[in-house]
Amino acid sequence: MFTTGLLLLSLAGCARPSVPSAVPKAAIAGPLAAVSNQELMLNLVAPAATDTWNLPEILTDPAQARKASPEEINSAWANVRRGAVTMTEVANLLVMPDRKIVPDGGVAVGGKGYLLADQIAALKRSKRPAFLKAAKGLQDTGAAALAAANRRDVPALLAGGLQIEDVCEACHTQLWYPAAAAQEK
Repeated sequence: MFTTGLLLLSLAGCARPSVPSAVPKAAIAGPLAAVSNQELMLNLVAPAATDTWNLPEILTDPAQARKASPEEINSAWANVRRGAVTMTEVANLLVMPDRKIVPDGGVAVGGKGYLLADQIAALKRSKRPAFLKAAKGLQDTGAAALAAANRRDVPALLAGGLQIEDVCEACHTQLWYPAAAAQEK
């Protein structure tokens, strides 16, 4: 009898707790977009692009490199690498479907021929495949810059800067200032 009771107790301890058949949506929601595309561009993309291709002289000028300490050179490369990592990963942030174009109460920056935030949002939705392709291009150029930074390859980074600019401009001329771009042609 004692053995049977022990067996029953041990089996009861192994029983799985009941799991609700439907988990509330709020319990499984992933991260939400907390800042706008404009804020990402101003605070992550632009500084990262600058850090990635506007290289300091201690990396581009052999005379300056000879004057710099190993710590200064390593720090400069770390900054370039940080910019390339940001460029690579910010593409994932930009394509979050619920991200606003500008912060609440903000306006899209631009001049004649530039679209308003609601117009940009509508284009971003209607041209989602093109937007995703542009974001992938940003990610790919960031990844190439990261590989070049890891190799400490200055010529590849300088050439990659032009590619980053081309990828950004291709997206902006579709979604931010298509009329201004058309007038320039």
